[in-house]
Amino acid sequence: MSRETRRSRFLPLLAVFIGCAAPLSESVADPGTPDERAALFDYIVDATLRRTAFSPYKIDNIGPTPYDTIEELVAAESAELRDEFISADTDEELFYVLRKLSSVRRDSHLHVYPADENIGLLNYRRGFGGKIEDWTPHAPVKFKPDYGDKEHMRLFVSDYSRSLTDPPAIGDLLVTVNGIPATEYLAELARYHGKSSRESLWWDLAYSLPLKTWFVDPA
Repeated sequence: MSRETRRSRFLPLLAVFIGCAAPLSESVADPGTPDERAALFDYIVDATLRRTAFSPYKIDNIGPTPYDTIEELVAAESAELRDEFISADTDEELFYVLRKLSSVRRDSHLHVYPADENIGLLNYRRGFGGKIEDWTPHAPVKFKPDYGDKEHMRLFVSDYSRSLTDPPAIGDLLVTVNGIPATEYLAELARYHGKSSRESLWWDLAYSLPLKTWFVDPA
């Protein structure tokens, strides 16, 4: 279907499924004091910049950025998270900012997981194989990225449940999520996805958008 003939419409069914993502159960971990978290943050960033063998080609693949090297990007985007990291006074808040801190490296092989399920992520299953949609609540609609304009990529409906009474059409463009403009919502969602290219990031955004994923802050 050509872009000219696609309809842009709001998909309210997403609000039911991803308006409140994956809440945490009662937790027992200790996030430490602000001073301890500040020291931990500084250590993580310093060790990351000293020990990581960054690919010099990655900076050219992730899309427009004001930085010349991936090292500069990681340092700058990490620094933006410092206050949030220090103010994370619950274990779940610390977990989610750690996910974002890990993602600034733009490396899909690196992830942050709960230790022994200590903070009780309700939709997290250690070692569970297969497709995530087989065991995670999800909306009855799927998306794919439109790569036609690399500077303004969008998501469109690629499939949906035939049980829907008012289904979208294949090719409908996502314009809002829970009343939030799609560009704004996806930009926030992208902070939890450490991908080394624009194309792989948008593929992951399309895949995870309908899911109640455990690694995205439900707030």
